[in-house]
Amino acid sequence: MSKIVSNEEFEQAKQKYDYFLKFLLARYTLLEPEMREACGDVALWKCLRLHDPSFGTKFTTSLHKFVYWECLSETRQNTKHAHNQKLQTNHSVPAEVHISEYLDVLKPRERSMVIERFFYNYSFREIGEKHGVSYQRAHAIVKRALTNMAA
Repeated sequence: MSKIVSNEEFEQAKQKYDYFLKFLLARYTLLEPEMREACGDVALWKCLRLHDPSFGTKFTTSLHKFVYWECLSETRQNTKHAHNQKLQTNHSVPAEVHISEYLDVLKPRERSMVIERFFYNYSFREIGEKHGVSYQRAHAIVKRALTNMAA
């Protein structure tokens, strides 16, 4: 059940839960302060829209979960962006050259999964979706590939 939240309702809730939000957001130090505040605002807005007390959960419990997921999502996006940017702006010797002899022993699919996992910081779920397998299978393939590289 989603409801429409007015600006006035949002501002009232923001004032009411300001201290609680600051407390929750303080632990996400990988995010810039402005980004933490933005995550808190988005989480509060989503919680105001989607929280259903008929499920027996407190509003603050739901808010905690929304803050966690917003900050986690933003942290993952920042990490991927930083890694991709670092790979694109590094005009010296590409990282693949240093490990090419190890990657050469892998099958193309394994090589692709290892590169996606460790160079682009993809999750096993994202790798699995891209290659049409479950995240457990993607994890097993990468683990086997690392074992083969070490041999």
